[in-house]
Amino acid sequence: MAFEPVKKSMNSLRLLIIGFLITSASIAFGQLQKIDFEHFTTTDNGLSSDIVNCFLKDSNGFLWIGTENGLNKFDGYTFKNYKHIPQDSTSLIDDGVTSLLQDKLGNIWVGTMGGLVQYMPGNDAFQINHLVFQDETKSLYEDKKGNLFVSCADSLYQLKYDKNNTLRLTRKILVGTSIIDFESTNSPSLLWILLRGTLLQYNIENGKILKPATSQKPNSVNKILYKDTNGSLWISTNEGIDILSNTGKYINDSLRLTPHNNFTHAEILGMCEDEKKQMWVAFVNEGLYIIDPQRKKHEAIRHNSSNPFSINTHQLKSIYKDNSGVIWVGSQNEGINKYDPNRQKFKDQALEINSHVQRANRSVKSIYQDKAGFYWIGTDYGLNKTDSNFHILKTFRRNPANKASISVGGIVSLAEDNTSNFWVGSWGGSLNKLDRATNTFKHYNSTINDSSTSLLANDCIMDIVVDKRNNLWLATISGYLERLDAKTKKIEHFNLNAFFLADLLIDNNIIWCAVDGGLVRFDMNSKKYRLFTGKDFKQAWQRVYALAKDKNNTLWLATSHGLVHFDPLKKKAEVFNVTQGLLSNFILTLQIDKNGMIWSSSDKGISRFNPITHQCFNYEKNDGVKINAGYSYQNKKGTLFFGGTNGLN
Repeated sequence: MAFEPVKKSMNSLRLLIIGFLITSASIAFGQLQKIDFEHFTTTDNGLSSDIVNCFLKDSNGFLWIGTENGLNKFDGYTFKNYKHIPQDSTSLIDDGVTSLLQDKLGNIWVGTMGGLVQYMPGNDAFQINHLVFQDETKSLYEDKKGNLFVSCADSLYQLKYDKNNTLRLTRKILVGTSIIDFESTNSPSLLWILLRGTLLQYNIENGKILKPATSQKPNSVNKILYKDTNGSLWISTNEGIDILSNTGKYINDSLRLTPHNNFTHAEILGMCEDEKKQMWVAFVNEGLYIIDPQRKKHEAIRHNSSNPFSINTHQLKSIYKDNSGVIWVGSQNEGINKYDPNRQKFKDQALEINSHVQRANRSVKSIYQDKAGFYWIGTDYGLNKTDSNFHILKTFRRNPANKASISVGGIVSLAEDNTSNFWVGSWGGSLNKLDRATNTFKHYNSTINDSSTSLLANDCIMDIVVDKRNNLWLATISGYLERLDAKTKKIEHFNLNAFFLADLLIDNNIIWCAVDGGLVRFDMNSKKYRLFTGKDFKQAWQRVYALAKDKNNTLWLATSHGLVHFDPLKKKAEVFNVTQGLLSNFILTLQIDKNGMIWSSSDKGISRFNPITHQCFNYEKNDGVKINAGYSYQNKKGTLFFGGTNGLN
């Protein structure tokens, strides 16, 4: 979510930061939270039914959706439908899917109006479970000990895997009606169950149903809604929402909120808890609400016909939060609403610059945060130094009358060495070393050298990296890799016979170079190099713009033909492109975040790629991405920056 800065009479350098690893400030209740939804329906996306009963995200990253007319498997792009096929015993037993569960062994169970089935991934089919009576399955639950509980017709079934991982029926109890809900208690041998409007406890060891010793008798209970991170049990009653603490006491002043001032007599069907410990409550006919339990405040999330990203209906059916924090809301008639909190963590800042500054200062070419916490932002206009809040402290521009000024605009690379010297690489203006005490610069270029040392081979310095000995390594557009010796201040040239070195990565004694002709491996000890291209792997990629190393010591490359995963040891390469969901095959930059996700930018936006599941999540104009980013940077805290012609994303 991008927050627009207040417009002022001066031009500004827009700075939009992806802070997905930083806890964003909560928006106070009193202001409306900006909640944008993505919608999936039968007509637009191929969902089997717009009446959505339940969700499950499995261990492989697939989302399973149970509807009134079939089961769906969603890979992030397309829905695969499963339905009952007469005379086919391996098909779904019934199209009305009521509940979903993945057990500790990874098996997926599907409760339907016609009974319980197990999904068999080997042949993408289903197998009827004959341990349970084939009637409507109301609910499924697995406890920490691996006991599987099935509420079906008028009975409760308790099952467990034996030593050979064969599922066995442990106990069947006739309860006269279906148990609607299960939830864990503080005791490993007891479960909360809801039976005939009464909150009870089930003893796993002996099968007895007990009355709990609670501080007060609750009102008639309609549903066990949720057990929150504090261990409190949220339950829906005829009088509103009651909260039972983990000590067995009902919390006084429980929520009596309704859409009209309290939740009394409004049918609640589900609840989940977001990363801010706010409770999301889904009503059958009253829509979606967000509750702040600490402040005892609530906010209605309403459908707005003029906003295509609002929730698309107030008639809801189910709600579910997956392990990545995404909240899925199923409706009675309008399919699925998806809320991803990652989309809401774009931060928008503005660097206020005097009105005489040209548009060139908005074209961000580089950014760096130094050891003192200051940000340095290179543009076509010059170099800006800001504080941690991006307030400009000083702008450095070329002054022809001052030889100690920065050499030129077009600042394309920045680095701080091990002794805190600050280095600035430019497009055509060579290498600059900043004296922070005097705010003056020393220059290293291809014609004149202030330090009376050897000259550079080229004045376009695309990247600067520092090795363990504090030597600087420079990428130039002429195909030369340059080393500036930290002790002698002499410059050594290495001709890689490749045009346009764009990016450098130090990996022990190896420097990997992204070049116009592919990927170069340069050995700092032997001074030998090898060029890898897509042709080596019968692939089309050749031009490499950026590279990064993951935790498995393999490389990811941004190329003109997609995202390439290169294993230096196995000498294997794999290409990912628009087929896997990337916005474009033309990838300009990339970063790997602390969770191992691959972030890349293209001419169409920003993509986040999961290297394990190969799922891709894209950020476009609707998410505040307004810039074609040709530069990226990640600071030590994990904040990502993508620079382009109109600022940073």
